[in-house]
Order: sequence, then C-alpha cells, then structure tokens
Amino acid sequence: MSRDPDSFARAARALLRSPFVVRGASEWSAIRTNRRELVEYFNDVCGWKLDVRASHARLYKRHDSSDPTRRLHRYDSKTRPFKKEDYALLCVVLAQLATRRTAEIGELANNVHVASSTDSTLPRFDPANQHRDRERLVQILRWLETNGFLEVLGDLDPYKQGNSSAAVQANGQRIALILSSSTAPSQSDAGTTETWIETLCADPHRVVDEHASSETITRLARHEIGRALLDNPTVPLASLSDHARAYLDNYKGREFLRNNVSKIGFVLEESNDVLIAVDPTGQSTDRKFGQDTDFVSHTAAVVLNHLLPTRDTGATKAVSDIETFVIGLLKEAPSWASEYQKSDSGGQRLTREALAVLHAFGLVTFHDHKTDADADPTPHVSPTAAAGRYEISITDSRLTEKDTDR
Repeated sequence: MSRDPDSFARAARALLRSPFVVRGASEWSAIRTNRRELVEYFNDVCGWKLDVRASHARLYKRHDSSDPTRRLHRYDSKTRPFKKEDYALLCVVLAQLATRRTAEIGELANNVHVASSTDSTLPRFDPANQHRDRERLVQILRWLETNGFLEVLGDLDPYKQGNSSAAVQANGQRIALILSSSTAPSQSDAGTTETWIETLCADPHRVVDEHASSETITRLARHEIGRALLDNPTVPLASLSDHARAYLDNYKGREFLRNNVSKIGFVLEESNDVLIAVDPTGQSTDRKFGQDTDFVSHTAAVVLNHLLPTRDTGATKAVSDIETFVIGLLKEAPSWASEYQKSDSGGQRLTREALAVLHAFGLVTFHDHKTDADADPTPHVSPTAAAGRYEISITDSRLTEKDTDR
C-alpha cells in the first residue's frame, strides 16, 4: 500500500478522469510517486494495464460491453459529442500524421481531401468549398492539441475562413497510445469495417469457457465488477454476469470491493438491485449530473423530476408522453431553448437528447411495452433505483432569463 494514501487516491482519481495524463498535469507528481502501487491496483481490481513513462501515463481502460453514451466531445464543449463524420475525420487525420509528423494545415487538409475522395466508405471532406469542413478540421486538431497528441504552430482559427498558415507537429509516440486494444490494427485481417471494429474491441483474455479454472472465473468476475464500479455512474446488478453476481454474494468478494473502492476515496452504496461507487470529491469524472448549464441538461433534470413519482410504483411512462411534456415546456416559453423552437420536431429532438443524458448517468431505463398481443412494442422509460438519490429543486427562469443559446 502507498505510504501516502491521500496521494495514491488523488492519482487514481486523476487517471479515472483522464486515462491519458501528460507530464506537468496537476496530479502528475502523485502519479509518478505512486506508479508501482497504481499499476498493481488497476490490474488487481479491474484488469487494466497502466503504463507510466517519463513524459506521460496511459491507463488502458477496457469495457466488457460497448457503451454508445461514452463518446468523444468537442474540445470546447462537454455537451456536443462527436458525430460519425467527426470520428472518421479524426482517424484520417491521425493516419496522415502517422506518416508525416509535421504539416501545414492547408497541406494536411488537401491530403485528407484526397483520402476521402478515393475511399467511398469515408464521408466527403471538401475544405476548398465547405466552411463547415474547415471548422470540423480545426475542432479535430484542437481536440488533439488539448489532449497532448500534437502541437499547433501558429493560429488555427483563421483557417476557418481558409487563410491560415499554421502548422501542426504530431507526437507519434503518444498517438500510438490512443487505441486500447488487445489486437493491433495492422494485425487484423477482418474483411469488413464492422468485423474489423469487433476484432479491435474483443478481449480474448476475458473469455470464460468450460476449461476455465475457478481461480480464473473469480478473477474475471472481480474485474467485471471493478470495471463497472469505477467507470460507470451506477451498476445495476441485473447487468452483471452470473459469475459476477455470485462473487458479490460471497462475503470475501464484497469485502474486497468495499476495501478497494475505499482506497481511492470512493464510498460504496449498496442496495438490492444496484451498486454505486460515489466519489465525494468529484475528481474522477469530467461531468456531473445537474451541473451543466445547457438546455438539454436542464430539460433532463425536469424530466427526471417528472418521472420520479413513478419509481416507488414501478410504473413506466411512454416516451411519447415525455415528448408531449417537453413540447409543453417549449410552448410555455417560446423564447426559451430557441434552437429547439425552430421546427415541429424540436420537442422530439430535445426529449431524445434529454433522455440520452439521463440514460448515460444511469438514471433511467428504457423498455419495450406492448398494449396488446397484436400491437408493436412502444418505447417506455422508468427511473432507476439510483435516481432516488436525487432531490430536484427547480427554479423556472424561462420567462425572465435572456435566452443565451440563440
């Protein structure tokens, strides 16, 4: 165990918040000082590899299932996630920088344009004619700069108007650390993009077959729970495998989790159907429910408050009813959330985005509900047990507050 438990806990929380930390970051000294104990901790509790070098630390966080709520976000916004075309552009830019580490932005843009023009699977990128494409490229480069993967030489912003002479200098060693995969991309012979992605995401070391020893089964169950607890806002017991639930039923297993969650300053909350590892400091996450100030986050809080009375009864609400509720919010204040007032589908879009926020925080569950044997299932939603932790106080400022999102 670390000689300075507080320093160890701060370092672990910093790595959970950002699995790639560069030298000079606020908790860099704590990470370097506790590197041996941190390597052992993450390997033992989660089965995650931690690599601490002289210039950076990389925690290779892996998940047992895909999670569409864990998306990259624009460098200047916590609420504007990458779209498919942004991921594609990021990958093409990285491919270009892998072969030429330093490039002027105009040259880089032209190379990306050629790549997108010769590969029909890539979204079209046309910086010469599309201001939007130039802005997307600047966003990608800013994201890479913010996360320590390249250095910008000059001013990027004028490129949005097409007249920047800025250049970028990539850090090839760090770029090679972006992917966390058991299989190197160059070693995959998958025939389709979908199969290639599945190969990269697969973790052959976590397969439990009929030949697995009891020790292996116990270790993988421990890692499954540890990964879920340290990297998810809530862990419904129903989402865990039979082996993981059996591990929790064992006193020694649950005590191991309590002790190791406590080591990094978390508090384990336990109920009959959910586990929550609470970080009282808030240092292990870059986003907290209820603290964002955008319209979607505000709407999510109001929708959750609308759903909470159904938690004790076990009832669900149709998503269409939630849409009607949100549309009512928009109609009551026509100047509020103007981005969603511009079309008839704005209320539906705001509902979808608000529910996505609640789902990402583990506060609602979606269900398919059938009214009769012949009817198609209709989507319903209900609050989770974790939602009961919140007491929501709402101050309605829609009619008095200036709409800042126009």
